[in-house]
Amino acid sequence: MLDLSDEEIAALLAELDRIIDGDRFPLSARIRILTGIRDKLQPPPVREPLPEPKRYWRAAPAFTRAYVKEHKHQRVTKYP
Repeated sequence: MLDLSDEEIAALLAELDRIIDGDRFPLSARIRILTGIRDKLQPPPVREPLPEPKRYWRAAPAFTRAYVKEHKHQRVTKYP
């Protein structure tokens, strides 16, 4: 590992940020390598986990595929 002072690390990180942010092709192999180097010098902050997804109620049985398939041969009348 390199023995760098805090000032040298800060200058190196600033230069890496400038190169990475200013590149036209952010998914190129060169930028991925530079991003990996930057992450080794200063790991990205830990993110909070995402909340659980919302659970919505199922549709009414009249609108499900299974219900329609089961009842497709029955005649439907508006008035009995």
